[in-house]
Amino acid sequence: MTDVVIAGIGQTEVGEHWEISLRDLAYKALHSALEDSGGLKPQALFVGNMLAPNLPIKRILAR
Repeated sequence: MTDVVIAGIGQTEVGEHWEISLRDLAYKALHSALEDSGGLKPQALFVGNMLAPNLPIKRILAR
């Protein structure tokens, strides 16, 4: 069995962010996760979106 470590997590504040692009929101969450990781380098990145089942934008996140 392979050991797995969740080294860091990041998220954007919940709310309406009309002035921020989806890419910039993702960058903010990723940057926060990397800071939280304490310098560990990720081998994998997983992205979640709690609204994905209800939004057509989910197809953009999967690209």
